[in-house]
Amino acid sequence: MQAVIERYGAWASKLAAEGRMKGSNKLQDGTARQLTKLGVIDGPFPETKEIIGGYFVIEAADYDEAVELARSCPHIDFGRIEIRQVDVM
Repeated sequence: MQAVIERYGAWASKLAAEGRMKGSNKLQDGTARQLTKLGVIDGPFPETKEIIGGYFVIEAADYDEAVELARSCPHIDFGRIEIRQVDVM
């Protein structure tokens, strides 16, 4: 596990050195809440097919560049990476 964590750290450090890393966080395991008009439902929610374990915010010129940057992320060895554009509000 320590070796995997070190791979993530090295990848994030490389992007930070290039000025591309804008933030990241690991989400806590086993915690979730859904908010509806009726109130708050505590999780986790076992019916969820896919779980988001964390996220990285990187800067890229476009989707193609974001894909190229994500190809070297260690997570690709363990699952899927979803790439989304952020709307700055």
